[in-house]
Amino acid sequence: MTNNRWLIDGLQGGKGAEGLRGAPFPPLLLFAAPLHWNCLPGEHSGNQVALMKPLTDLKIEASDFETLARASGRMGNVVGRQSEKRALYQWLDRASQKKKGSLLFLSGPTGSGKTRLVQAARSRSLRRGYVVCAGVHGQAGGPYARFVEALRAALENPLPPRVRKRLKMCLKMRPELADLVGYPFQHPGNLPPVPVGKTALFQALAHAFILLSSSGPALVILEDLHWADDTTLEFLQYLAVRIRMHPLQVLATYRTGEGTSQPERLGMLLKQLEGRTGVTQIVLGGLNGRETDALIRSVFKQNLFSEALRQGILQATGGYPAAILEVLHFFREQGIIFKRNGIWRERRASDAVDAPRKLYLAVAQRLEGQPADTVRFLRLAAAYGNPFNVQVIQHAMDVNRIRLLKILSPLVRTHGIIVPENEDYAFASDHLRAILYDRTSEDERPGLHLAIGNALEQMGSERIGDLQEMLGQHFYLGRQYKKALVYLTAAGERA
Repeated sequence: MTNNRWLIDGLQGGKGAEGLRGAPFPPLLLFAAPLHWNCLPGEHSGNQVALMKPLTDLKIEASDFETLARASGRMGNVVGRQSEKRALYQWLDRASQKKKGSLLFLSGPTGSGKTRLVQAARSRSLRRGYVVCAGVHGQAGGPYARFVEALRAALENPLPPRVRKRLKMCLKMRPELADLVGYPFQHPGNLPPVPVGKTALFQALAHAFILLSSSGPALVILEDLHWADDTTLEFLQYLAVRIRMHPLQVLATYRTGEGTSQPERLGMLLKQLEGRTGVTQIVLGGLNGRETDALIRSVFKQNLFSEALRQGILQATGGYPAAILEVLHFFREQGIIFKRNGIWRERRASDAVDAPRKLYLAVAQRLEGQPADTVRFLRLAAAYGNPFNVQVIQHAMDVNRIRLLKILSPLVRTHGIIVPENEDYAFASDHLRAILYDRTSEDERPGLHLAIGNALEQMGSERIGDLQEMLGQHFYLGRQYKKALVYLTAAGERA
C-alpha cells in the first residue's frame, strides 16, 4: 500500500506538519472561524490563500458573548505571560543598549500566546523608535518569502531618510535583489538580469537587512517558521551570524506541540544554533493556577467562581490562554456561568469536570451539519481508528484526489481537527474521534467497517499478511463473519 506523503506534501508544500494532536482542546478553532473550502496548493490570491464558497458558518458571533468580545483589548496586556514578556523586552532592549543584534525563537502550541507577545514586541519597538518590519506568515509564499515581504513592508512604510536612501541605493547596486523584492528597477540597456548564485543573493539580502539598522535599532519579525521553506531557514542561519555587530533584532516564531512535526531543516537549524551566542529561546507552556486565575479575572472582573471550577478549567485546558477563553465561552453558551446583578456566577461547579466531553460533543454536532462528503470522511476515519490511512478512506469513498483535498484541506489547515502524523493522519483529539464514532448510528457502522475492509483488501495486496488482523476486525464489525474468521485465523497462526 502506498503512503500518504503526496497528500501531506499537497496540503503543506512538503514542509512539515501542523496540528496539535493530544493538546488541550485542539478542535476549539472551530469556534473561532467558519469552515471553508481551501483552494488547491499553489492557488493563491496575493499573499493570502484563496478561499472558495464557505460550507457552513460555524462562528459564534461576538454579540452572543459580549464579555469575551471585549477580551482581546485587555489581552493586549499579555495576561499571565509576565516573565516571558519581561525576557522578550530585555532581549529587545539589547539592540538600543549594546548596539548588537541577535535572534530570538518564540515557540509554543496553538493558543499559547505567541501572537500576543509578538504584538507586544512590535508595539514596544515602535514606541522606542525602532524600524519594524514583518515577513509574511502562514503557508503562503516560496523561497525567501518572509524576508522578501519584510523588505517590501519596510519600503512601503515610513523609514528614516538615511535608511531609505541607503536601502534604495543597495537595490540599485544589486539588481538581483531588486528583482527578488519586486523593486521597480530598469536594467542597463534594457538587458535581462544576470542570474546569480545563492551565496551572492544571501550576501545582498543580508546587507539590505543590516541597512535597516544603519540609523538606529531595527526589529524584523518572521512568523510561522514551521511552514517556512528550506531556503528561508538556510538564509536565517546565515543572517544570524552577520547581525551580531549591528542593532538588528530578528524575532522568529514557530509552532510546537504533541503531534506537530517540524520540517527537517527547521529541526537542524534549531539544533545547530542551540547555545550559540546571540541566539535566545522563549518556549511557551501552559499558564499556572495563579496566571489562569488572572486571565479569568481579566475577562470577568467581578465573579464568584469557585476554586473547583477554576481548577476544572485549568485541568481541562492545560493552561493555554486560547483554550481557557473558549472554555469560558462554552460555559457561557451552556449556561454553566451566568451574569446576575453585574456579577458572574456559576450554576454548577461540577459541570467543569465534564467540560471536555461536552465541548467535543458540541464540535461533533457542528461537524455533522457539513456536506455529506465531509461527514462521511469523518465517520470513516473515526471507524478506521487513530491514526488512519487517508488513501484507504479515499478508496472507501471512491473519490478522486482533488475531491479528497477539498474535503481534507480545511480540516487540516484551518481548524486542526485532523493532523498529519508521520505517513498517516490522525484526529487531533481521541475524544473527538470517539464521540464522532459513538454518534454514528448502529445501522451505519457495519457499512463503514465493510467499506474500510474492502479498501484495505484491494489496496494492500502486497502486504496482506501485515493487515490480516486489521482486516479481520473490520470485516467482523462489518458483519462479514466468514471473511473475518479467515483473516483472524491467519493472523493468529502468523503470530
